[in-house]
Amino acid sequence: MLSKRQILVASLAALILAPLAEADMVMKRSHAKMDMPANDQVHPLEGLVFGSPEVESVAEITSIRLKSLPDESAERVKVVWVVTMSNTRATTQVVIFAITLRDEQGKRLATGRGRLSIATDTFDKEYQVKMKVKAAAWQASSKVELEASWIG
Repeated sequence: MLSKRQILVASLAALILAPLAEADMVMKRSHAKMDMPANDQVHPLEGLVFGSPEVESVAEITSIRLKSLPDESAERVKVVWVVTMSNTRATTQVVIFAITLRDEQGKRLATGRGRLSIATDTFDKEYQVKMKVKAAAWQASSKVELEASWIG
């Protein structure tokens, strides 16, 4: 039987090493920036691609939209983004998608992440990425930075 100390050491090691293992698996990171979109307005994206466009074998994030404006009367607001993806690669593709809200000066206000998985030969599939943000941070947000970390 394991002692409490052994269990604690093993747990701490797992917490420390798990992010490192995932970081090693990231095959490509791609970025995009945009102004805060209007409610429910589709914003086309370019450059959030993994694969080889020359042979038409790609996984890509093609658009994003703010599903609905949050109720700003609460201290923390729930924000739902809808991300559209397609995949023509021969395998299922996984991406860790981060949405960072910034103010006019570029200060980071909040970040939300989603782990998305898209099967091969799938087109225009929508995924939700949810965030909880302080109302003051949401109100100060004017820019959005997107990062796709493609897992291979």
